[in-house]
Amino acid sequence: MAARGVGGLVGLLVANALTYLLYVSILVLVVRGDAQPARMAGGYRVVLHDRSLLRLASINIAMIGVGWGVFSWVVPAYAHARMGLDTRLVGTLLLANALTVTVAQLPVTRLAEGRRRTRTIAVAAFAFVAACLLVVGADGDRSGGAYAAVLVAAVVVGIGECLHTTVLMPLVADLAPAALRGRYMAVVALSWWLGLALAPALGVQLLSVSPPLTMLVAAGVALAGGVAALGLERLLPEAIRRTPRPARQPLGAGHG
Repeated sequence: MAARGVGGLVGLLVANALTYLLYVSILVLVVRGDAQPARMAGGYRVVLHDRSLLRLASINIAMIGVGWGVFSWVVPAYAHARMGLDTRLVGTLLLANALTVTVAQLPVTRLAEGRRRTRTIAVAAFAFVAACLLVVGADGDRSGGAYAAVLVAAVVVGIGECLHTTVLMPLVADLAPAALRGRYMAVVALSWWLGLALAPALGVQLLSVSPPLTMLVAAGVALAGGVAALGLERLLPEAIRRTPRPARQPLGAGHG
């Protein structure tokens, strides 16, 4: 039985590795590089003096910490220990979140077109706040309604994740000078991993003190991220404040 479990884990890791190889293959075949931009003096000194980037990276720490860190690592422990959900039901919560992201990604991307990017991030943050409050509201209730509330929270978080990721990296790319785009993205990538590292570590510690307080603190962090996103608007150049709306060819165009 143990050997079967190890074999399954190895198979899962190999399948995951193959998805990355497929992704790299698509990049090599489809993406064509532009001309190399001229070098820009200053490097990371320039990057770290960009207030708008630092504000965006700080917001991202909060968003990733709550949406990905708390709901992937802390909420399952919360649901199991506090609400008495078995591992199968906890797994269903994670599955519901993953399916929501899979189904909602493209519609959310279309919905964001032409809209203010900072407001899209703020809506994602407020979705995380609502999800945290749903979990708190289900605390101590052992009925099916409590599980339904947490299940809805997982779906709401999935939609918030789609909203945030639709905006984040395109905004970073537009914000960066061409010669420093890689460094800008590296700073935001670091903020992503900081959020993923800090939220489970701090959240589990707080969970041992007070489970409801843990989710209220997470809601407060997400709320602060949403308010900060709205404040970021004034720091952005007017030209990049909205998600571009690509020109689409009318149906039937190009056919004789």
